[in-house]
Amino acid sequence: MAVMFDLATFLPYLLNRAGTRVARAFGRELMVHDLTIQKWRVLAALWHQPNQSLGALAQMTSLEVSTLSRLIGGLERRGLARRRRSGGDGRTVTIALSAKGRRITEKLIPIALDYESTMLTGFTKKESALLKSMLVRVYESMERFDGAEESPAPAAPTRRSARTSARRS
Repeated sequence: MAVMFDLATFLPYLLNRAGTRVARAFGRELMVHDLTIQKWRVLAALWHQPNQSLGALAQMTSLEVSTLSRLIGGLERRGLARRRRSGGDGRTVTIALSAKGRRITEKLIPIALDYESTMLTGFTKKESALLKSMLVRVYESMERFDGAEESPAPAAPTRRSARTSARRS
């Protein structure tokens, strides 16, 4: 029996396709400020919630800690972010925007909101809110796969396990 699969309606494909189109367009706006989508995500997350630990920031931005640490280093060298030791023992480090980082982020937020508005053209406010809440649920439902990238690659699926996986998707 052949597996029914329509790429045009496959949710991961649709999410990636929409995200890629937005990232490409918004990325051109960010290049003017010598920023990437990943750096923007860090700036926006720090604007939203200042003084975050590296772990909390990694979770909020969906970036690996090692990647995030390098990005923070670059943002620090440009004077956009700063790390501070905090806590009683001085081992805890928090990251925050610098004044320059806040200014750039505040300049970019209206542009980001304009992209969001364009994305939601034709949606009612209720539909927009529903879509956002549904995407949060999609993200949360994928929690069971967290850490999968750290484990060894699975063996190639057998024909039977591939069919079973396809039915679950």
